[in-house]
Amino acid sequence: MHVAQISFFNDLQDRLPEELLAVWPSVVDIAECASSAGVRVSVIQASRHSRRVLRNGVSYYFLPFGRATPANAISDDFMSLLRELTPDVLHVQGLGFPHDVLSLAATVPPEAPIVLQDHADCVPPLWRRYLWRRAFAATAAISFCSAAQAQPFAEAGLLSAGTRVYEIPESTSRFTPGDEEAARRELNVEGGPLLAWVGHLDANKDPLTVLEGVSRAVPILAGLHLWCCFGVRRFMNRYANVLRRIPICATECTYWVACLTSRSNGLCRQRTCLCWEAIGKAVVIP
Repeated sequence: MHVAQISFFNDLQDRLPEELLAVWPSVVDIAECASSAGVRVSVIQASRHSRRVLRNGVSYYFLPFGRATPANAISDDFMSLLRELTPDVLHVQGLGFPHDVLSLAATVPPEAPIVLQDHADCVPPLWRRYLWRRAFAATAAISFCSAAQAQPFAEAGLLSAGTRVYEIPESTSRFTPGDEEAARRELNVEGGPLLAWVGHLDANKDPLTVLEGVSRAVPILAGLHLWCCFGVRRFMNRYANVLRRIPICATECTYWVACLTSRSNGLCRQRTCLCWEAIGKAVVIP
């Protein structure tokens, strides 16, 4: 099985490929996770730079296509690369590239399915829904962290009856099972139950939804502690007054931990539940 993971998103800072692989760890983590299961993975990333990088068994191809080109179109180099790679599955990151998906569907063999993965995308305005509807219809499936996150798109008439929706709770962490008590001692954390939330503290990740939901659970679950492990904290200063009004934030049940992805693995290992959220919806995984 050969999967091409395609990202039409172009880095607005125009950074070099090697730098992108360092500052966008999820690109590497997702690819290597699939590769570790025995799948051949090729990552095709829109970029104004052209480069090929082989790292830990994964091939990364950086080249101009889509929004990385003046014409905002599928480039000849991109199509030549697809013909060279002949992937079995085309995994497109994000739902917000309907024009690119339609161009892709019109040029790849029908036996190579296109699968879209939601990344906290929002339902488009009315005037863009026709294009999104056509793009979704041209794909074999769409994945969300939770099936409930597909509901707004279904209610907007973007998903046809035949569109397959997969529930895949994604986390760009190299978490592996381990000794729970050892992890608690190492990190010196407590809570029973302990809820771990991992993500950036910004509006896109919507931590307010998690905080409000956990606040409702505190009276029922005595001993509940929430650990928020984050890498970017733009949210904190902007919403300081709002946080003070959320009950759980005014207690000793909430802990804010600034840490790298590698340290968050230990937190995930000894949590009772792990929480994902995006734009008003939260998913709790026991």
